[in-house]
Amino acid sequence: MPILKDDPEKPEEGRQEPADVIVLPSGAEILSLDDILKTELFDDVEEKPVRAVLQRFKKNWDEYPPIWRRTFEDGDIICEEGDFDQTAFFILEGKVSIYIAAQLGHIESKTRKRKGILGFLRKHTTAFSRTRKDDSLSDETTRLSIPTDSPIDLAVDDPVGYLHKGDLFGEQTCSNYLPRSATVKAVGKCVCLEMIAPVLRAVKENSPRFNEEYKDRALKNHLMNVPMFSGFHDEVFDFLKDKIELVTKYKGEVIFREGEKADAFYLIRSGFVKVSQKKPGGETVLKYMGRGEHIGHIGIIQKTPREVTCTALNTAELVKVSEDHFREMLAEFPEVNKQFYRSSNKFQALNAALAQRTQTFAIRNFLDQGLMEANNLLLLDLEKCTRCDECVKACADSHDGVTRLNRVGLRFDKYLVATSCRSCSDPVCMPVCPVGSIRRRDTLEIVIEDWCIGCTKCADACPYGNINMHEMESPDSGADEEEAPKKKARAKSKAITCDLCTDAGGD
Repeated sequence: MPILKDDPEKPEEGRQEPADVIVLPSGAEILSLDDILKTELFDDVEEKPVRAVLQRFKKNWDEYPPIWRRTFEDGDIICEEGDFDQTAFFILEGKVSIYIAAQLGHIESKTRKRKGILGFLRKHTTAFSRTRKDDSLSDETTRLSIPTDSPIDLAVDDPVGYLHKGDLFGEQTCSNYLPRSATVKAVGKCVCLEMIAPVLRAVKENSPRFNEEYKDRALKNHLMNVPMFSGFHDEVFDFLKDKIELVTKYKGEVIFREGEKADAFYLIRSGFVKVSQKKPGGETVLKYMGRGEHIGHIGIIQKTPREVTCTALNTAELVKVSEDHFREMLAEFPEVNKQFYRSSNKFQALNAALAQRTQTFAIRNFLDQGLMEANNLLLLDLEKCTRCDECVKACADSHDGVTRLNRVGLRFDKYLVATSCRSCSDPVCMPVCPVGSIRRRDTLEIVIEDWCIGCTKCADACPYGNINMHEMESPDSGADEEEAPKKKARAKSKAITCDLCTDAGGD
């Protein structure tokens, strides 16, 4: 892994700039500046501004170049999911496989109905399944694929794909300090250019070919993740491909504000977007949205001002569809129109219900301990508790033997605030996930999806210690080599948190 060195120059105002200097990995081949500019990556790039960027590194080029060539043999791991790094790759020759090596699975609860007060405990039988097959609380935010830091997303039930000559991967790691979102392995001999952020940005800003390919692939990939386009992906792509605009927003920049006129629909190409709303007592973050998700359709469809504020959490690239073109698309595809109306009506109904639940408190201790951030709290009445441990045992029985209830926490009068997910107003655990496996449902519950890669970022980010890492058993290490990307688990642990039994049914 390349090692970070001090930046030789300050980043431009308003931009996040990762490492400008790193120690070269073993096997790196240093090319001259002129030879670099002759490679396929720079075929149609406007040379003058790119050369100016590369010239900044000429003094220490032989020791700390900003871009270098690497050759990989069949089966070599180019990068691994969860690793912290600072570079992006461009494939000059060959082919690579990209996959999620972590074991996919979650704890699935099956409920039995119980009568009376015992119904509260809802005795469960459990099973550990490979993937989540039936999510009773699924909604329009449910991902249809796993986002990766590459031109393609991976199917949830078969998270393996391939990249070829001319493909670029690792942009988010390079630009936004995020861990690698997937493992990439050479298939046969493969030659890549590896680069740091200033070079990546210079190419993206000065290559017409790169931007056109970017627009087509970004649109096609992300339409697949919008449930409302189901069954019409190709037709909608053909309709919109010449009508979109690529927009970049840097950290803290507002995409649109609550109360403004709704003038565009957006697909998120990369980065994270914070979706917030004004509530009594302050702002509530409804969710963080990432690659492949969409924003901005509610106001256009309902012909109302924006109901939320959307802000770039880091460098975010967006596919923008103007209001006029969005309305033309809805008129062209009545079934898509119907799905978008259904989605917007659902959002407004949920928003009204959540507004009724909102209350304000004037308790100083709540403010001091961060409890005002919570949308949900699990309280134990210590005067009624007999310390029998049956609640802990029931929790373990409901989650494949792994309890999520920890009776440690703050005390107020006779109540204990147990360790459970608080569904915070600003869930800082969500935007740090490199694969989007921790997300907020429309009803504000936080859920962790099956494809968690065990990088620990969410657990480290939670200020209340309510996310824990659970050790996982690795699948059979004797799996066939061809099946290795699917069967070998790299993740040693997965994130778990108490979800207040939102998936539990019964009476």
